Amino acid sequence: MLDPSIIMRGAERAQLQQQQNMEALGELGGSFGKLVLGRRVNQMQQLKPEERQAFANNSIFSTQLNAQLKADAAAQEKAMYDRLKTEAEIAKTGSEAYKNNQQGGGYALDNSGKKLGAIQGAFQQASLTGDKAQVLLGLNALVRTGIMSPEDYQSQAAIVNAMTPDELKQYAGGINFANAKDPAALQYQSADNAADNAQSDKNSQRTYNASIYSTDTAASTADKNRAQQQSQFDANLYVQQNKPLDYFTAADGTRYAVYANGQGIPVSGPSGEPVKAQQAGAMNSTIQGAILDTDDKISSTKNAITNLKDALKYSEKAYDGVGATQRAIVRGLIGEDERATATTMLDNVVTGNALEMLKATFGGSPTEGERAILLQLQGSANLPRAQREAVYSRAIQMAEARLASNQQKAADLRSGTYFSQQQQGIPYANAGQQQLSSTFSLFD
Repeated sequence: MLDPSIIMRGAERAQLQQQQNMEALGELGGSFGKLVLGRRVNQMQQLKPEERQAFANNSIFSTQLNAQLKADAAAQEKAMYDRLKTEAEIAKTGSEAYKNNQQGGGYALDNSGKKLGAIQGAFQQASLTGDKAQVLLGLNALVRTGIMSPEDYQSQAAIVNAMTPDELKQYAGGINFANAKDPAALQYQSADNAADNAQSDKNSQRTYNASIYSTDTAASTADKNRAQQQSQFDANLYVQQNKPLDYFTAADGTRYAVYANGQGIPVSGPSGEPVKAQQAGAMNSTIQGAILDTDDKISSTKNAITNLKDALKYSEKAYDGVGATQRAIVRGLIGEDERATATTMLDNVVTGNALEMLKATFGGSPTEGERAILLQLQGSANLPRAQREAVYSRAIQMAEARLASNQQKAADLRSGTYFSQQQQGIPYANAGQQQLSSTFSLFD
């Protein structure tokens, strides 16, 4: 029977031999041992994975090689996990990129639809008139707001210019038809549509009648204003021809005017109450302020008349009718044009100069006729030539009437005849006679 201790002694002998080998290796020096160990590690790593463990166990560097195997296994496991994490991140990035591309495509499609709608809206302006200028202005506004590029504008402008007005109307009408909520209702007239059309005709007739009434009323008001101005002129003439000979102050301070028949009549103010004596210093200040104000009105009136006469000259060459100013703008974008320049100058001298000066001339309480002419001057460049020149002529007549009145007032203020000679500020006498107009007073 074999002795079991023989096997144990063999294992002890092998372990002892390994220990001796390690000690011998240690004696060779640390650097050489590391070199040999490195070569063994390299040899082990060149083997197949299933052969590495046996190589490590049979080597004198068994401990170090097994430690290296564990380190390699840990490194491989970590590399695997890092690779899985990287792949997951790549997949996530790809998914987000796809999502963003899909959203970007949707936004681009939506923006393209909006851009097309804006361009069609510009064309729809010509569906009734076929006016190319209206379409070009609308497209120009889209460029200025950034909705379309200058290149797109040039392309669309070329399409517009290639069409005749009738073709442009037909094209714009087709856009209206395509964008209608119920195109069938535009092709086939129902009973309700017929009733609506009949009511629309009635409403149009009412609007026309109202316009005629408004025109007649404006003409009647203008006639009344001319009659009022004539009456005022007659009153001024009467006052100039029937001035008091002298003034005196009663003991109670009441001012009296003495006329040619020797009668002394109390001087009345705007409210009809007798005027009391006032201090000379205050009245001098009032006179100076009245003179300056009147001189300003005279200057504004002269400038307004000059500008209105210039407007009559420009009107001979300027565009007229609806959209005249817009046509001038569009034509100016293309190049110099005498009619476009005249239209622009006409609009500038009327709305930029004459209108503001007439407002200063007429003051805060213009007559009905003056108020009407101020309203008519606004946008007058878009009126037919005959109408706007009639407006300018009426405005010149009213301004000249105001100029004559203010020049007479300024002369009376400087000569002292507008107020009493003693107080330099007494208004004209109101002797209770109905012939005298109440339009002249100290506060005029």
